[in-house]
Amino acid sequence: MHYQVVVFDLFHTIVDPEDFRPREFRRAERVATLLGIHAPAFSAYWSQTLSIRNTNRSMTVVKLVEDFLTRNKLAYDTSSLREVDHELGRFQDMALLQPRPEVVSVLRTLSNSGLKLGLLTNCDEREVREWPNSPISAFFDTACFSCDIGVEKPALRAYQLVLEKMGRRSKEAVYVATVATTSLKEPNALDSRSPY
Repeated sequence: MHYQVVVFDLFHTIVDPEDFRPREFRRAERVATLLGIHAPAFSAYWSQTLSIRNTNRSMTVVKLVEDFLTRNKLAYDTSSLREVDHELGRFQDMALLQPRPEVVSVLRTLSNSGLKLGLLTNCDEREVREWPNSPISAFFDTACFSCDIGVEKPALRAYQLVLEKMGRRSKEAVYVATVATTSLKEPNALDSRSPY
């Protein structure tokens, strides 16, 4: 089969925040520390907001943190929320702005070969804020972030949307993600013969 489209997952596939993030770092715990609030309660809340963060760009991380603070009648100030916003995305920012050179080289080679490149990833708006400034963004014909398209992988509709935006059919495409992702809990929506 001659593929015309390669669709990639983003984090932990072509860029990896773990290249920059200290092993002991936990975002929700860091936010709780910055705000001086109960870490287990905030961590539980943060886990519960994952789907809404990943499917609705208007539900920004700051808005959700403010919601938690307001509901629990906890005091906060604007400067602490700016710091929270920074902490919730800084390692994703680093990963996007400093991709591995070998990744840049592969993407350039694929793009120059005439393949159309797409991106389909589950993320909140904060995690991909630096995407337009990333050295790899120019290689992609389409980038579909779950927070923009309103649906997360592995839902079939997510794969359909990225292909629709590229004007392609599933038999022309292959999806590439790390095995550890939950991208493909159902048969591959791009090509059922592909292991990814």
